Amino acid sequence: MDSAISAAHILASKHIPFCLYRLPGNEDKRIAIDSEVAGPHLIRRFVVRPFSEESAAEPLIYTAMSRQNLNSDFIEYLKTCRNRIPISYLSFPLETSKSEYLQGIRAYLDEIAKGVLKKAIYSRVIYADKPTGFNPIECFLRLCEIFPNAFVHLLSDPRKGTWLGASPELLIKRQGNNVTTVALAGSQALQASGEYTWREKELEEHLLVGRHIEQVFADCDLRLLKKNGPFTIEAGTVAHLKTEYLFEATLEHNMESLIAKLHPTPAVGGTPVAEGLACISRYEPYDRQYYCGIIGEVNSEEDISLYVNLRCMHVGENKIAIYAGGGITANSDPEEEWLETILKSRTMADNINPR
Repeated sequence: MDSAISAAHILASKHIPFCLYRLPGNEDKRIAIDSEVAGPHLIRRFVVRPFSEESAAEPLIYTAMSRQNLNSDFIEYLKTCRNRIPISYLSFPLETSKSEYLQGIRAYLDEIAKGVLKKAIYSRVIYADKPTGFNPIECFLRLCEIFPNAFVHLLSDPRKGTWLGASPELLIKRQGNNVTTVALAGSQALQASGEYTWREKELEEHLLVGRHIEQVFADCDLRLLKKNGPFTIEAGTVAHLKTEYLFEATLEHNMESLIAKLHPTPAVGGTPVAEGLACISRYEPYDRQYYCGIIGEVNSEEDISLYVNLRCMHVGENKIAIYAGGGITANSDPEEEWLETILKSRTMADNINPR
């Protein structure tokens, strides 16, 4: 058995916090562990941050284990670790009804009509029944197989519960002087033909995200080297418009400051940024917690791989809460936006049960 999977089974049985993950386009499974267990001599960090500073969810930091450190001796050491307090099943936000969701969209449209904002994301909570004998690690492996180009993760922490996700959206990746990011906005149902026509509404959504990215990097004085897109990608049951960016950074550039300005992009927040976040805070009837937050590795200032925590679910005692949303602009149709959330939720909902 893969060493990361073996470690996850042991840690889960002992209720020790960990995050099992797989990077896009990579078959290797990795694991980040509670720093107290991993040991102080290891410095690779794995971070999980909530969507908003207003969230009751706290930022989490684990130690990312290298393949070299995750050896047979370490696996045997994990078996000797003391058991922690079992995972608590935290109370879920209320499931959003259709009438409530449509009412919220109308409130967003009123704000847009007043000229307060151009776009904001309105999301909701969808419940699914938790199967008898549901195994999060097996579900993680299933998501890895089905979504080879997504960032797939399983977060298990007694303080915050169990989360699973398969995100198609890179927030920022830095390797040396190269910094990459993507604009991922504009959605429609998957087409069996593979042929897509994009309407003005989706093109506008995408353009707003791209403008935000380009402005942030320009303000932080990073030089644009290459821009590719927009083009269509398929992710689960949904197709998206995507544009890839490559920028040049130097040692003088502060990545933490850049990330703080970049996230949340209009793909998960709104534009203008402050007004979009205020709209979400005012009308979304729940705390997003880690949904649409940041997740990934920070190994050094020049080695960063962070993703937006989209297409995720929170596992409860009897139910599973799935989170999905859409970008609301002046051209939004409330009924279509409702259907889009159903479509996006299927990425998780369709893969809860073994096939």
